[in-house]
Amino acid sequence: MYFTTTRRKTRKDRIHIQFFAQALKKDLSQGTVYKYSVQRFCKAANICRGTFYRNFKNLNDLFSQVLQFEINSCFNNPQSSTLHKKAHNLLIEIETNATYYRNVHSLASSQIRTQVDQALFREMQKLLFNSNLSNKHIQSISSLILIRILDWIAHDYQDNVITVYTDVECLFLHHIKKSC
Repeated sequence: MYFTTTRRKTRKDRIHIQFFAQALKKDLSQGTVYKYSVQRFCKAANICRGTFYRNFKNLNDLFSQVLQFEINSCFNNPQSSTLHKKAHNLLIEIETNATYYRNVHSLASSQIRTQVDQALFREMQKLLFNSNLSNKHIQSISSLILIRILDWIAHDYQDNVITVYTDVECLFLHHIKKSC
């Protein structure tokens, strides 16, 4: 499994989760989905149920691992050097694949929010390790950013990327001023 174990992620694990992420994104980008099943995912990924259950506990585990992988990939993109660029690229990724993220948002249980929040926190923590921000402040920032992104998705992308990015930037700057 990719994120549910404590062992080091191997290249093989990253290739597997990348394959599953691509299959899920392709399937859930086709249009609005109200119900989703392991059987449908297996058909979309061209795998058997046994393969699914060797890698995931259930659909929520799939969603959680894929979203964590996507956050990790976005934040570890060498073309984006600063936190600001990485945050902006993440927002563009979400807007570009709006149907996919809307479907995942509506299909996944609220339990995965904590796991996604922790993935975002870990990535921000890596980037801000030399800052004056405590882990508590970084956790607050990542949680507020995630809440803003989820609200944006839930309200069907009514705001544009620049508006959401500006909100995220304001949250970030507010916490930096508080910590100084």
